[in-house]
Amino acid sequence: PDSNTLGRQKYSIDSHTKIMQSDESILNVDMHYRTYNGVDIIKRFIFTRGSYEIRIQYIVNNNSGAPYTVSPFGRIKRAAPIAESHGIFS
Repeated sequence: PDSNTLGRQKYSIDSHTKIMQSDESILNVDMHYRTYNGVDIIKRFIFTRGSYEIRIQYIVNNNSGAPYTVSPFGRIKRAAPIAESHGIFS
């Protein structure tokens, strides 16, 4: 559902705040989406303590009773830095 001709789909989340507890080394953050025909998709972000790496896992549960074809899609997007203003003549 990340790439769709009708626009991006809206995932839902259980909580807007996730905190890795001091006794944990991995934090999973799940985002949920259900297609119009009943396919459940979980997009899981996996954070590991001490690492800058963020892994992404997709879990697809096809409850539709029909074949459902998926393919991976990914993009890294960085916002352009905001230019500093030096008054009206910048």
